[in-house]
Amino acid sequence: MVTALFSDVVGSTTLAESMDPEDWSNVVNETVAVMARSVERYGGTISQFAGDAIVALFGAPKAHEDDPYRAVRAALDIIGAVRSLSDERLECDLHVRVGITTGLVIAGDIDAGDLNVYSALGDTLNVASRLQALAEPDTVLISEDTHRLVSGDVDVRLVGPTDLKGRTGPVRVFEVVAARGAEERTRGVRGLSSPMVGRDDELRRLEELLDAAAVGMGRVAAILGEPGVGKSRLTEELAARARARGGATLAIGRCVPFDDELPYHLLASLVRSLARVSGSDDPNVVERAVVALAEGAGRPATAEHLLRLLGLGEPRPDDTPERLHAAYAEALHGLVSALGADHPPVVLVCEDVHWADASSVALMSALLERAPSTPVLLLLVMRPDRDSGGWSLLAAARQQLAESFTEIRLERLDDATSRLLVGHLLQIESLPPGLRRLVLDKAE
Repeated sequence: MVTALFSDVVGSTTLAESMDPEDWSNVVNETVAVMARSVERYGGTISQFAGDAIVALFGAPKAHEDDPYRAVRAALDIIGAVRSLSDERLECDLHVRVGITTGLVIAGDIDAGDLNVYSALGDTLNVASRLQALAEPDTVLISEDTHRLVSGDVDVRLVGPTDLKGRTGPVRVFEVVAARGAEERTRGVRGLSSPMVGRDDELRRLEELLDAAAVGMGRVAAILGEPGVGKSRLTEELAARARARGGATLAIGRCVPFDDELPYHLLASLVRSLARVSGSDDPNVVERAVVALAEGAGRPATAEHLLRLLGLGEPRPDDTPERLHAAYAEALHGLVSALGADHPPVVLVCEDVHWADASSVALMSALLERAPSTPVLLLLVMRPDRDSGGWSLLAAARQQLAESFTEIRLERLDDATSRLLVGHLLQIESLPPGLRRLVLDKAE
């Protein structure tokens, strides 16, 4: 199962006729290059180059749990990147359109003499091509199969039942209006919820850490587990209990794999959460919120460095990586200390730390040693991947913090607890045993 993306330049034949062949060749090369960079950023693979068009696969040869979402984000990125390229560097007005669908393909290496390429065959690619041809300039059309997988994270407009060449009947087609950023994405299945089950011991340990942080004895905890084992659900329950107590300050920062080259993206995410804004908000809105956050904490001077951490401040002539690192560390520690003094404790949840960029790991490591004397509970939520960038942060916590550090490893729920969870989620008391077993097997 893959998500196929087809992107093409609009009106390229007319443009080519109006330009010198060498100039047009340069335009095509630069355009295809920016499209390919967008695909690669989100973990896709270019399957075909066809003049000024590309075909990309998400889910093969490497699969991710959110390939359809990545494809949509890549498509929107392609449109923005091509528009910027056209406005800033090219002497022609370029527009692209993109079609996306999800389905089965036959994918693999194709050998043709000395040529070896990774490609795919199947009707899914034809549908992506047809959708692309239907799209208006600078828009993305997705099929119903893709929409079903991204509906919680993507805003769309129904284009309507549409006849596609090769289809036996009309198909539902959607135009992408916007995609939620990583910090805004929903987790779990929309509409399904359950009380916390099977994690009483882990939750009790976290509440003890919360109590210690509330009286000024800062604590750091790492929550490790495989994907889907319930790490985020556990932190959500702790956050709910912290809110119920009243007074606590809560922030959630998220790492995402396609932002692992953006410096300090974990810390930037935490700052936005503290300021109650998101990465998709207008920069002026973000700036006002950060200034208000710093002033409200009695630390107005930190606003400058917090804004620069978010990429909104003006650079200085004497900037060096070392100076910036030290300034960011001081600003963040000062802000958290002030917030904790007024509304203890400060609970900082760092999701998906295994995807943290190197600069975030370095800055967070520098802040770890100050945690025990700060009214903060810092939660590092991650997969047990020793080869990930975030693993060194776990190693630093083990080395620096001694009794101020707690490591919680989540294992799979046993069969009895899993059956209880399924019953809560589906809200069917008499769920047939065979169907319950099927759900559990699929979940594994």
